[in-house]
Amino acid sequence: MNIKNLPLFQKKENALLLDIIIAFFASFLISFASPLSFKLPFTPVPVTIQSHIVLFLATFLGSKRGFLMVLSFLTQGVVGFPVFAM
Repeated sequence: MNIKNLPLFQKKENALLLDIIIAFFASFLISFASPLSFKLPFTPVPVTIQSHIVLFLATFLGSKRGFLMVLSFLTQGVVGFPVFAM
């Protein structure tokens, strides 16, 4: 069952609301993945899982939702939430 087939999201305004909700939750997935990292033996710089999550979600969600996802994530950082990798 596709969520876009529900009667609530049949209107164009509600479809935009669905896109914003999906992007918002995807941005939280990015922020939860930011402290996760692994070290490679040949470089002192750790690789965070965050970059892989961003690429996966952007591919999975598409360009419009991917843009909203990253914009929401950056807004969380500007507001002051500790979402950026350390």
